[in-house]
Amino acid sequence: MKRLEKSVCSEIKCISNLIHQELNGTTCRGTMMQKMFLGYLDAHDGQPVYQKDLESAFHIRRSTASGILQIMVRDGLLVREPVEGDARLKRLALTPIAMEQLAEMQQDILHVEQKATAGLSAADRKTLFSLLDKVMANLTPSKEE
Repeated sequence: MKRLEKSVCSEIKCISNLIHQELNGTTCRGTMMQKMFLGYLDAHDGQPVYQKDLESAFHIRRSTASGILQIMVRDGLLVREPVEGDARLKRLALTPIAMEQLAEMQQDILHVEQKATAGLSAADRKTLFSLLDKVMANLTPSKEE
């Protein structure tokens, strides 16, 4: 019987699945991506954020971002505000409902982050981020593609 070697892609996918399970199992409503979108919007408070920013930041397709945002708007977590001078462009803004949930969501994300990195030194974390950045750069399509 042939021994299976570890694969970077399968290991990253397994880690992603575990993170999803941790974040989706919290008491705060919303999916992992919704929580991450809200965190991103909160971190950019005062700066305009558009759907294309989320697509770029999370390396997701337009259709994926659009679907998640539609649900978030429907659930009262976000509003799409028109931008003066460009009727097609809509700025994303958090609602009071989202603001109420942000503190709990951030605690959920912090808890999972701490659990995921338990036992890693600062140097280990720096190395991990450096390696993940390289993997992400390798997989990110260039502008020419």
